[in-house]
Amino acid sequence: MVERMNEERWASVPGWEGCYEVSDRGSVRRVGVDTLGRLKTRTLSPDHSKGGYARVHLKHGERQERLFVHRLVLEVFVGEKPEGMVPDHIDRNPSNNAVKNLRWVTPSENQLNRDTGRFRRGEATPWAKLTSVQVEEARRCAANGVSIRSLSRLCCVAEETMRDAVSGVTWRAPGSVEGTQ
Repeated sequence: MVERMNEERWASVPGWEGCYEVSDRGSVRRVGVDTLGRLKTRTLSPDHSKGGYARVHLKHGERQERLFVHRLVLEVFVGEKPEGMVPDHIDRNPSNNAVKNLRWVTPSENQLNRDTGRFRRGEATPWAKLTSVQVEEARRCAANGVSIRSLSRLCCVAEETMRDAVSGVTWRAPGSVEGTQ
């Protein structure tokens, strides 16, 4: 007998049985039946939060809900969220929602993992709009009176993005590539 170890496993999303399923690899699909009674599925394309975490929008009739994919995978394949626990991506990659990469941890464990250096910061993040060199130069220019509007146009980013980078909201330490974006 041939084992199917690499086969993707699917299970119903709690509260959405008969409408949506989630896989152990982090995919979510809508399920239904066509007019001939055959199973019909469509894999959803997730959107992403500012932190890069995949979310899906589930709808059925008047009911709508936007849920994080990593939470769905954990709740379905590992178990309900224990009180006081949060989801953790073991490899620090928020787009890797495979069950083998996820676990429930305490908020302090999650923060400790984040601070171990495995968490990508600054321009190493996939959603970075600026480089550390641009941020350093923008801070120097802003200190010398150049407007945020001018700097944002020069770097082709939104004014809010530039303002947050210059003020340290998204890039923690002035002149450091360690700031978060």
